[in-house]
Amino acid sequence: VEAVDTCLGEIVECAKKHDYAFIITSDHGNCEAMQDEKGNLLTNHTTFDVFVFVQAKGVSKIKDNMGLSNIA
Repeated sequence: VEAVDTCLGEIVECAKKHDYAFIITSDHGNCEAMQDEKGNLLTNHTTFDVFVFVQAKGVSKIKDNMGLSNIA
């Protein structure tokens, strides 16, 4: 997670520097809960919300209550 965070930060800074538009999102991963209380691996995806971040000229708000399928 830390490596992705670092690399994504570099990409975002470069995109801002060159005035690029970008969208950042993900799927329902499981990095928040990799093991249960007994130490068993959890391989299923979580049901936590998935966030989306948009940086683009002319975009100050995105619609609420939309799904991952609305991005593509």
